[in-house]
Amino acid sequence: MKLTLFLAVFCAIQATAGLSAQTVTLQVNDAEISQVLSSIEKQGYYRFLFNSRLKDMKTRVSAEFSNADITEVLKQLFSGTSLTYLKLDNNLVAIRSNNPGEADIRVTGRVTNEAGEGIAAVSIMVKGTSRGTVTDLNGNFALTVPENATLIVSAIGFNTMEVAVSNRQVLNLKLESSTRKMDEVVVIGYGAASKRDLTGSIAKISGKDIADKPNVNPIAS
Repeated sequence: MKLTLFLAVFCAIQATAGLSAQTVTLQVNDAEISQVLSSIEKQGYYRFLFNSRLKDMKTRVSAEFSNADITEVLKQLFSGTSLTYLKLDNNLVAIRSNNPGEADIRVTGRVTNEAGEGIAAVSIMVKGTSRGTVTDLNGNFALTVPENATLIVSAIGFNTMEVAVSNRQVLNLKLESSTRKMDEVVVIGYGAASKRDLTGSIAKISGKDIADKPNVNPIAS
């Protein structure tokens, strides 16, 4: 009987803890919205994606929440600002602005080859701008871009592709191997150059030809 009662109480405590983990209890006084979001993240349940350069992220607010739903919290925090939010999977919340010129979103993703392997050092540029990034060793990338941006994705040995963001926060891309042969590279006395960039004549010398030449030493007697 005692064991049954103990288990019932234990389950009730666990259930209550699970519910509490999905709510927000917080008191802030004259703090920037970005700081408030960081405080919520420290409670260990929600994560936020936002551009720290958004003007209204520096708006100072005072509020108090007790076991409040995240929707209620964000609605109150963003009241009177241009900020909006979008709830994503895995308790991830994307914060955006409705101000003209501030409608940027944080895009993350992975670039792979046809075998599904991540490609490192892939260039990802926002078309028409100098804004861009490169993938890490596993092909992962993250970049803040306008929601209607077009990305130019390129890498040596692969076909270049253009991808419309279309307000998507996650982009997993697959590059196809290029069927074109790379220009033959010619080693010259002071470096290397592509054949198509050379205007003079080219003489090919094999290793055997060099080995057969006499070794002339200018200081030899």
